Amino acid sequence: MAPALLALGSAFLTVGYLCAVAAMRVGEIAAVSPFRYTSLLMAIFLGLVIFGDWPDLWTWVGSALVVGRASIPSGARLNWDGGADAGADAGTVPLFLSGTARLSGRT
Repeated sequence: MAPALLALGSAFLTVGYLCAVAAMRVGEIAAVSPFRYTSLLMAIFLGLVIFGDWPDLWTWVGSALVVGRASIPSGARLNWDGGADAGADAGTVPLFLSGTARLSGRT
């Protein structure tokens, strides 16, 4: 029974991954990317239900950092003087040694 469950789980994981990749290719990245973090919630839920394991403080801190950073609009950046610039010249990113560089393509 265990090999059959492992094969079934592998099949579901493969299909899920292929669907996630297809969604990233076709969908608008701003609309699709928040759904990537449902895997974090499912991992916490399944760890609790199956193993009875509640995440420790550092797991919650790391999760908050990852999800919190993802919730910042991609156009937001810091200027050289440290002030927030939420929209002007959203296609540039500051580089430490060589000024600013234009981003091209979809990231």
